Amino acid sequence: MANEEIYRKAIKKLFQKTDCKFEHDEEKAIELFDKLLDRGIKSHCDTIKKLCIETGYDEYGSEEIAKIYDIISLYKLYQTSSIKHWDIDKLLNN
Repeated sequence: MANEEIYRKAIKKLFQKTDCKFEHDEEKAIELFDKLLDRGIKSHCDTIKKLCIETGYDEYGSEEIAKIYDIISLYKLYQTSSIKHWDIDKLLNN
């Protein structure tokens, strides 16, 4: 199954769980995207927004959900980064 189809189904389920609107339901979206991204199922935030609009979310809700997806996907990308630019302990103790 293509990733877009998986996200289409996932957003429809999110739409049901958020009572067909998106108000203070960030945790539900975060958990959904976290689980999908953990399984390597990726999309693009513009696709997420488009799917949200197709599903029935208004413009504001669609934009917010797309932002949440973008933040979670970026976090997942850099979560395992081993780049160490800062020695915070040295910075705080001087």
